[in-house]
Amino acid sequence: MTSSARHLPPSRGDRARGHAQQGAAIVELTVVLVFLLIPLLMLMVEFGRLVQTYKTLVHQANHTARYLSVRQPGQAHDTARCLFLTGQAVDSCDSSAYVLPGLVTSDFVLRIADASQGGVQKDWPVDAANGARRLNLVTVSASGYPYALTFFPLFDLPSLTLPTVTVTYRQVN
Repeated sequence: MTSSARHLPPSRGDRARGHAQQGAAIVELTVVLVFLLIPLLMLMVEFGRLVQTYKTLVHQANHTARYLSVRQPGQAHDTARCLFLTGQAVDSCDSSAYVLPGLVTSDFVLRIADASQGGVQKDWPVDAANGARRLNLVTVSASGYPYALTFFPLFDLPSLTLPTVTVTYRQVN
């Protein structure tokens, strides 16, 4: 092979093969984006929404139990219910102001229990000389929240029911 043969310019056939390779790369990129990255992005968004919704339920239950912990047993249950549902301590609440959309369904149950319903008082031993004191507890429980999937109804997957959230605080005697 001579030295001049090595430095020949590319022929038309070589250039056409190069353009064909670029076209194949674009097709491969499209396939990867459509079948891999877009579903991965959808999963990430859905998981983020799921975690945010569950954390909102936990926060609302915690906030409501804390509100009731400084009230006498049996007082302010309606206000506490509105506090859980809307985030505001009002006597009556409007369903258009609920913090989560699934709180209006019949599957969702909010339970508020304290010493006024009986059975929630516990004996707490202080010391042997004074005997036991009564310890009032207030428990806020939210169960059956139906989490509506955003993207997955496209794939005909059922909705999820989030696990029960239960928060218990010590209530004033």
